[in-house]
Amino acid sequence: MLTCYPSPGKRKALKLCAAFAEGSCGRVAGLGESRLGPGAAFFYGMTGHTLPLIERCRRGGRDWYYADNAYYFGRGAYFRVTRNAYQHDGGGAAGPERFARFGLSAAPWRKGARNGGRHVLVTIQSELFYRLALGTTREAWLADVLARLRAATDRPIEVCHKAVAAASGNAAAGPGFETHLGDAHALVTHSSSTAVKALLDGVPVFCTGACMASSMGRADLALLEDPRYPDDREPWLWNLAANQWTREEMSDGTCWRQLTEQAAARENHSSPDS
Repeated sequence: MLTCYPSPGKRKALKLCAAFAEGSCGRVAGLGESRLGPGAAFFYGMTGHTLPLIERCRRGGRDWYYADNAYYFGRGAYFRVTRNAYQHDGGGAAGPERFARFGLSAAPWRKGARNGGRHVLVTIQSELFYRLALGTTREAWLADVLARLRAATDRPIEVCHKAVAAASGNAAAGPGFETHLGDAHALVTHSSSTAVKALLDGVPVFCTGACMASSMGRADLALLEDPRYPDDREPWLWNLAANQWTREEMSDGTCWRQLTEQAAARENHSSPDS
């Protein structure tokens, strides 16, 4: 049986754990429970409570499901859920229908003498993320990134810090992020969903960690002046949209059913007999 582990201090954790448990015929552990029960596990949010439990799942080879805010579009109403990963990689065969709900489309790439942008925009995630997930500090990550960027380009570098959620529920970085993005040559982040917004707006990305945007950008900051401009952004966006669900879709089993179908498809694809 799957068990959902709500973290104390996360207002949405208990509600989402209850919804996912209902849809998967699982159970909800006590608030802040630090012992893993048998079977698979579900977590919402990256906290001092969830990270050690996830690491124990990894070491023990058991399945775990991680939920967090949506992939930039649909934040507040939708939540991403991934199996044995923090973010989906954007692969798959989803159609455009679900993404179409958001009324968005990928803008033309900003490149060339007229549209190529001026500065490099760096978006920073929370201190808790760097400390718990990467074993470093926000300042150390930023210092390393800035040093590598200065060795790769003479462009100005602007930095946006993660902010509290905006009234729209669609904020993923600091105040003025979209204004800074407007004249950016490229966006650099570790794994922030700001990379999704950049790619939507036609700004190439560099991601220092494996994340939902890795396949759409580059990791090597030495190549800052030679970004990737992939021609398959639309299918990638469709797949991200197909991997985030409403709380109602968690409760009614839609999320669980689709995650289970995806897992079965991957296992069949990787089978030696397939």
